[in-house]
Amino acid sequence: MPSSRNAYVAVRLRVLRTAAGLTHEDLASEIGKSPETIARWEDGYGTPSTTTLQQVAAALRVQVADLLPLRPDDDTLRAWNR
Repeated sequence: MPSSRNAYVAVRLRVLRTAAGLTHEDLASEIGKSPETIARWEDGYGTPSTTTLQQVAAALRVQVADLLPLRPDDDTLRAWNR
């Protein structure tokens, strides 16, 4: 069963990917992963690494914070958005 963090990232990834008009194949091609990997993330089975999250955010034209369940005042959030 996916963790609550994985589930949050999964939903955000799917919403932001579809809003950007990208398919699994499009996003996978942009970040150098397989479409199956994108589908697994969106199903809540695992999450991208820190480096890959940055690539995903760039491909979706959002900030990493948009993909993660962090509080706005979290130091981790500030570090990721640099």
